[in-house]
Amino acid sequence: MKKTYIVSGIIGLAVVVGLAVFLQKKKSNLSHDHTPEITETAPSELSSVGKPESGAISAAKSESLAAKAPISAEDPKMKKIDAFLVHSRVLDEFKAMDELLEAQLEQIQDASQLSSAENEELDVLRKIVSSEKLLGDYKKLMHEKFNEQELDQLSQIYQDPLIAKVKEAQVYNQTQEGQKELIDYWKTFKKDSMPKSRQEALRAYDLAMGSSESTVKMIKSFADMSAKGANANDPNMKKEQESFEKGMRNTVEEANMIQHSKMFADQTDEQISATTKLVANPVVQKENGVKNEVLTEAIKEVSTHLVEQSEKDHAQKKTDASTK
Repeated sequence: MKKTYIVSGIIGLAVVVGLAVFLQKKKSNLSHDHTPEITETAPSELSSVGKPESGAISAAKSESLAAKAPISAEDPKMKKIDAFLVHSRVLDEFKAMDELLEAQLEQIQDASQLSSAENEELDVLRKIVSSEKLLGDYKKLMHEKFNEQELDQLSQIYQDPLIAKVKEAQVYNQTQEGQKELIDYWKTFKKDSMPKSRQEALRAYDLAMGSSESTVKMIKSFADMSAKGANANDPNMKKEQESFEKGMRNTVEEANMIQHSKMFADQTDEQISATTKLVANPVVQKENGVKNEVLTEAIKEVSTHLVEQSEKDHAQKKTDASTK
């Protein structure tokens, strides 16, 4: 079964990668001969509603940040973080992620005729990348890394009309309607017809946000983790990984160009440049770093679980073969 996911940012990338590999695993049972191939996905701001974990994940996995002692909602910094989540539209993004991913998960489950064991495994991935968990981890790290002055500065920047307009577009892109529009825009998009000045303005914004670079690093981290185990001594693995990274980098950069082009469709190059200057502020960069750290942690958990499950399947096949 083939699915296409459209780019709308980096939050929730872990679930896109997880779903891609889950479907690949269903098709090929995660063969130990190749690194899982992720060819029809672009980074997407998707996540899901957390469900009770129904499968065991290794004790060696990274500990969730949200598992630490909770911080009181009355804590002064936490109050500022909660306020920032609202007016920055980050909270709205998480809610939209849940609705969009859950709709896609239902399609996958209906069309794939998954077994009870496969549905159980999918629920484990859901739990790892649930918006409830990611948001909890995000808030913990924001509290740890930001002081109150930085939070005030961050809130002020995100209330700028230019940033507010970008966030509104990003939230809309999380909805099913927004995704459909983005797909239609993608089909008719022609970069060659775009003025060079426009391309440069969009690339500068992408560079300031770190969208493409962060996404490539996260996907590479997942691929590296997934390649461990039985593939570790494969002499062709390094070459395959380099080819994978190059292809994925091109895909990500093209997808982000499309996303940014649609997002800034009614704005001038000067307005894009002004937005770029705002997002290049150190506190915005720091907040992006928090998102990336949370997402990288989720990707590690997803890949660790999938590698372990693959090794179990491989061992079971050997056992079954030896008893025949």
